[in-house]
Amino acid sequence: MAPFVLSLHKASLAERFCLGLLYGCLYSLPSQWMAIWVPVTNKHWSFTFSCLLMALFFSCYVIPIVIFSLVKPFLTSKSVFSVLNQGVFFTCAIAWFPTYFSVTPACMIHDQPLFYQTADFGGLTFVIFTVLFVNISIAEIISNYKDRRFMLQQMIILIAFLVFVVAYGYYRIEQFEHQKEINDGESIEVIAVQTKIQPKEGIKSLVRQNTHQKYSAFEWAAYAIKNNPKANLIVFPESPIDLTQTASRYEYLKKLSEFAKKHEKTLYFNYAEQIEGASPPKYYNTSQLMMPDGKLGEKYRKIILTPVYENNPVENIFPIGTFYYKPGVEETVIQFNGANLIPAVCYEAHSPGFIRNRVLKGGDIIIHTGNFQAFGTDVIACFDLAMVKLRAVEHRVPIVRSCNMGYGAFIEADGKIVHGSLNPPAQRNAESFSLFIPSRRAPYTAIGNLCLYSFTTFSLIKLWSVIREVFQKSAPD
Repeated sequence: MAPFVLSLHKASLAERFCLGLLYGCLYSLPSQWMAIWVPVTNKHWSFTFSCLLMALFFSCYVIPIVIFSLVKPFLTSKSVFSVLNQGVFFTCAIAWFPTYFSVTPACMIHDQPLFYQTADFGGLTFVIFTVLFVNISIAEIISNYKDRRFMLQQMIILIAFLVFVVAYGYYRIEQFEHQKEINDGESIEVIAVQTKIQPKEGIKSLVRQNTHQKYSAFEWAAYAIKNNPKANLIVFPESPIDLTQTASRYEYLKKLSEFAKKHEKTLYFNYAEQIEGASPPKYYNTSQLMMPDGKLGEKYRKIILTPVYENNPVENIFPIGTFYYKPGVEETVIQFNGANLIPAVCYEAHSPGFIRNRVLKGGDIIIHTGNFQAFGTDVIACFDLAMVKLRAVEHRVPIVRSCNMGYGAFIEADGKIVHGSLNPPAQRNAESFSLFIPSRRAPYTAIGNLCLYSFTTFSLIKLWSVIREVFQKSAPD
């Protein structure tokens, strides 16, 4: 990102617009655009409309970058606050602009835990700011290399900022490790299953050997139980729509019940729950417990449906297409063996507010399940994993992540993936690990998006002063 910011130095208005557009497209386009094309296409609307949705998807990522490119000269000065002004404004532009997936510059440092521990007080906002501040600082230092005094000032500020971020990260990680040592919390043993159900493959992937891989998902789960009999909760991922919207749904529930009784374990699973009396048929995207006696336990109905794929968010304005899912309404936290499970189905983990509300209700471990059949091994699956790590740090809660086709993982409350637990896409497996649940939540749980609101206020004040200055200069004497 530093080369992009550097390229804007002394560029004309037209050049900055083109550079912002170019970088925005490179920043937003995934390696396989077909991964986005699948959700935005629907047999009930035209190819033209699908293309418009595709363009809208990418423009949401491009526009904030173009806006920053155009405004940057007005935020740049020889003041020591120059980089701060630019970083805060750019952060707000990205944070406030609505996007389909919350892919942000914060994803760039997902494998560097030291640098994103600040999410536990500033949320995603401060992590985005960290990445932008560092890159803008580097660009300013290079572009002002002739002004030794200004360059030295910026270098000192950058080093001081990095020292703060790293020192805070080291302190919080060490604090978490100390909590584990003195057992200041509780632990839970969980098995997470990655089913790898292919399109139209159906129930056979769960219950018997098949041609795609040697063992079925149930066989993998039984093997994990044998290796770790202490694990009492077995998490199955979000089920593909073509599995649980058909008659095989009843066979699926029957097989789950038989498996739970046979192994005397509690299962956490997902299925399409048909709404009685709905015509045409409508469903809830439901996650539910199957108890050791084979009976159904507590359930959660997905509230935040995936736009365009599961529902039409503007149905009242544009009633286009046919969607089979309806959103749930209850903000559920499921109690299990002393732990409070936070159900998050696929897209719901993209919402910081959704997770925070449930942590405030007492939730202390996130059970994140996803299908990702449409994305396969695309880079989007990696972005999703990177984003979910920040949810763990924001509240200091661990995450069990179980996917049908995606990156399954056990994530600690400090955002680190438990060694050996990362399960790559397109691989059927079942992993069992212990996760530590700290007794105390993060400051972000209490203060929420205070950092974002503070940055926004700062940006608006700065923007107003810039506008006034421009008008004063253009006014006649």
